[in-house]
Amino acid sequence: MGDRHDYVALEWVKGEIAETLKQAHHAIETLLDDPQATHALSDCLACIHQVHGSLQMVEFYGAALLAEEMEQLTEALVAGRVANQGEALEVLMQAILQLPAYLDRIQVARRDLP
Repeated sequence: MGDRHDYVALEWVKGEIAETLKQAHHAIETLLDDPQATHALSDCLACIHQVHGSLQMVEFYGAALLAEEMEQLTEALVAGRVANQGEALEVLMQAILQLPAYLDRIQVARRDLP
């Protein structure tokens, strides 16, 4: 069975995904600098939701799974359902940094393995 992924589509959205993740990263930094800036989590959630949708649209489901988990964590942070907010934000930041590298590996290896 051949690989049916559209790597041209991935290339097309990859730059926008990277930019959107930078915005999410900036939103978390804003929250870390000013814990009263609760709007920053909502901004971050909107960015991650956009990334998740883009990855689903181009049918790279392994990467979309990571984005979905990031989105769920951010939703839990927004709702106050996370016991250790600092640790959760650190994990979220790591995922934000990891996703573009994962997309690069997908392009090189031509495999989307979660």
